[in-house]
Amino acid sequence: MTKYYFILYLLLNIPNYFFGQNIFEFKDFINIVMTNHPVIKQCDIILKNAENKLIKSKGEYDPVISSSVSRKEFDKNIYYNLFEGNLKIPIWSGIEFNTGINQNYGNFVNPNDYINSNQLWYSGITIPVGSNLIIDSRLAEIKKSKEIIKLSVEEIKLIKNNLIYDAIKRYWSWSEKFNDFKIYEEFVDLSYNRFLAVREGYLSGDLASIDSLESFIMYQTRLYNKSQYEKEYNNESILLSNFLWTENEIPLEITSKITPPSYTILLNHPDLHVDTNLAIINQMIDLHPEIISLDQKIKVQEINRKLSKENLKPNLNLKYNFLSANADINQLNFNNYRMGVNFRYSLFLRKERSDLKLFNLKIRDLEYEKVIKRLALLNQTKHYINELIFTENQADILENITENYSNLLKGERLKFDAGESSVFLMNSRESKLIESKLTLVNLKVKAITYDYGIDWSLCILNK
Repeated sequence: MTKYYFILYLLLNIPNYFFGQNIFEFKDFINIVMTNHPVIKQCDIILKNAENKLIKSKGEYDPVISSSVSRKEFDKNIYYNLFEGNLKIPIWSGIEFNTGINQNYGNFVNPNDYINSNQLWYSGITIPVGSNLIIDSRLAEIKKSKEIIKLSVEEIKLIKNNLIYDAIKRYWSWSEKFNDFKIYEEFVDLSYNRFLAVREGYLSGDLASIDSLESFIMYQTRLYNKSQYEKEYNNESILLSNFLWTENEIPLEITSKITPPSYTILLNHPDLHVDTNLAIINQMIDLHPEIISLDQKIKVQEINRKLSKENLKPNLNLKYNFLSANADINQLNFNNYRMGVNFRYSLFLRKERSDLKLFNLKIRDLEYEKVIKRLALLNQTKHYINELIFTENQADILENITENYSNLLKGERLKFDAGESSVFLMNSRESKLIESKLTLVNLKVKAITYDYGIDWSLCILNK
């Protein structure tokens, strides 16, 4: 079923595959991966999770309305009926505004709860003048959630960058196995035709039986190698299908009608080459998502450290409420009030001091990790540049060698047709040319992979 989906998809979106050519272009492959792959869609979930965590942390500053009722009645005697309604509005850090109403009555109301009117309104504020004034756990969570959103953005860049590079390597590996198979397919036909010709020569008495046997063995050997490469090509086609999906999350499958670039196109693939200037590379590494992610993690720990420093202060909360028999602000009497002070302080501060030391150690650990990661990214980029330079040089040399082997085979073939060469020499010349072509394809694919590897190492494949 997936084959038919893929054919339909290509007919609708890439008609050139069936009208004029059947090459699955690299740019079209990457476009499908970047548009439809489930991992790309998972990235949206990562960002939404981080955004929801920010909303959740901001929820700690939501106004809260509450009420409570407590009543006791026995033998038709109301002992007490206590009601309180309250609205709390967090303003900043540990500062809270609150307002509410008390309605208490009964024959045995606690003097602390007794009011001489039907109701008692109050409005006031709670201010922490020690710990939690600059920052508290709620504000710290909001600040950390904002940094985590930035961290998620960098994580998404890394995920997309890795996905694209995995897809690139798989596509060019698929292309390599296809061209290996085609090379052997060509020489299988040549060896079979030679076997027929040599056999005719043997039957006519012009060639020895051993020549016929040798040519047949070579045909069988190449037929075996062709089968091996065909198997590897089919396996690569299956693995490449892991990256192909429709926009409705339906997996696609590579069919036999879809092929990668041919040998000639592969040899002429353009180079990408980012600027290999070391100063520019260093600047790009400073903007690498892994480096920025470590910076964000350091900022998160700095927020934790700031909160732990705040916890070293004594916990001293001042509470003040204006009291009124009604809700009319014009009748507010500032001589009616309720106030209080809460004080708490650990004598040794062992927990608070340990927390501070732990966060300092975490920050130092992340700073070391950043230095190590930066050097690793720089050396990784240098490694890909070095591999690319030498691989391209080797490919240029081997391309010339392959051309010379081809010319040598042509000359040997002319000599063979004139009866001046042997089956052994013809097989030897062809084997050298096959080996050279296979190695050249491998080097070209490696060069392309290293070229994209530089971009992957700098995390710019998604740009």
